[in-house]
Amino acid sequence: MVTKTLPKTLSLPDLISRFMQSRRYLSPKTVDYYQMCLGGLEYFATKQHWPDPAEITRDHIRDFLEYVATEPHRWAGDSRWTGDRRCTFKKASAATVHHYGTVVKTFFNWAEDEEYLERSPTLRMKLPRPNYREVQPYSDEEVETMLSACEHDIQYGYRCLGIRNKAIISVFIDTGLRLSELAGMSISELAPNLQQIRVMGKGAKLRVVPLNGEARKALKRYLT
Repeated sequence: MVTKTLPKTLSLPDLISRFMQSRRYLSPKTVDYYQMCLGGLEYFATKQHWPDPAEITRDHIRDFLEYVATEPHRWAGDSRWTGDRRCTFKKASAATVHHYGTVVKTFFNWAEDEEYLERSPTLRMKLPRPNYREVQPYSDEEVETMLSACEHDIQYGYRCLGIRNKAIISVFIDTGLRLSELAGMSISELAPNLQQIRVMGKGAKLRVVPLNGEARKALKRYLT
């Protein structure tokens, strides 16, 4: 049996690079999210002159999450980190801090499992509560108003726009698809009779979603 020989000490960027390679099978959106969060970790570690990964402690991770939670101008002063980042000019929400913490824990747990580290610095570390906002669904009256607006466009000069928007709203109502799932849909994923759709969902999982009367009618009208 051949034993894989690893460098005695890997830098944090090297570990992040290897971790991202191990996640290349995930959806592009998920990969980008991991890269964004860990890019922030690398930025903070560089600015704060963190030690080698084997010497990073739970306090280092807490300092990073505190930075994410309280610093409104995150990643400032270095174009490598500011590029396409959002929300860098206001304090992060509790949910954002929680998500950063989850990614960091996943990363260090992976490093321990792969034996790059003897022990994860996030072991038994409790993350702040996400405090997600409750999302209120649209009422039946609001949905009817949106569909009526689409019909108005169809009748009074914006036919293609109205037909498209009505198809989008109808499919959302009927299926509960995520925005990214509907936006990424192609005609090849529709059954010929329009009774179901193949959807590539979160975690690169394929599922089949049925379509009912009104959504099927609106979608057929759009495709025609």
